Amino acid sequence: MDILTTKYNNMVKINFRQIPIYQGIAKQERVACDISESLANAIYSTVPGIAAHVLAEKIYKNGEVEMNPEEMAIVRKVTEVLPGQYTDSINDHLDEKEGQQ
Repeated sequence: MDILTTKYNNMVKINFRQIPIYQGIAKQERVACDISESLANAIYSTVPGIAAHVLAEKIYKNGEVEMNPEEMAIVRKVTEVLPGQYTDSINDHLDEKEGQQ
């Protein structure tokens, strides 16, 4: 298997316009929210590098994006500067999507 095939097989599609966000610390209920612009801004303003810049643009312009493992890592990195509600919601959603591969 070549590197392009491996990279393509590891792609995960995430719709940042419909991210399920926990509605409390008990994590009993989640509501779909559009976080595309705020997440893109957080990536743009806190994560260095061209890959982060390109990902921020993709999320902002499209909302729903296919991400490779490097881009997933960028999203996980930016959650470190977000409030806990968003950190847990985003990371749990990414875990669920990765588990569906």
